[in-house]
Amino acid sequence: MQTLQDPDFLYVADFEPDHQNLYARLCSDVVWDERIRARKTASFGTPYNYSGLTYAAVPMPDSIVGMRSRVAARLGWTANNALLNFYPDGRSTMGYHPDEIDNLEPGTGIAIVSLGTERTIRFRAVADKTRIIERRLGSGSLLWMSLSMQIGWRHGIFAEDTDGGRISVTFRRLAGG
Repeated sequence: MQTLQDPDFLYVADFEPDHQNLYARLCSDVVWDERIRARKTASFGTPYNYSGLTYAAVPMPDSIVGMRSRVAARLGWTANNALLNFYPDGRSTMGYHPDEIDNLEPGTGIAIVSLGTERTIRFRAVADKTRIIERRLGSGSLLWMSLSMQIGWRHGIFAEDTDGGRISVTFRRLAGG
């Protein structure tokens, strides 16, 4: 199996120590936006435009602030936005896409902390759509993707046979935020 290479990609399996409690807390405490059919979302921090939707500035809960600090210590930059995607079960998906990078500060990228049920993320090369790489995202794992990776690869979460839910907490450092 082909692997993605540094410095474009980083995966840390046991990144978030309190992932089970954090997942349960976010499931119950977050007011989820249900405007997207395939999954629920929430945004904290700097205002963010995502998938044609606008999210206002909302203070980050303490649980996300703590996670953001651990991400900053690992990656060397502090996010000013956390977009959460809640996949209630294996039928909840997100097709191949690049993340928006025009509004990110140079040298940052996208950091994703996965919570809940393990799911597979697939990467497909832009230059050769037959080139596909998969990575299982365990609960508590950190995945970081560089800005250049968003240009050369698309990624997605596809349907799986599970009733378990997953939350992806995606951290960004938005320019001017």
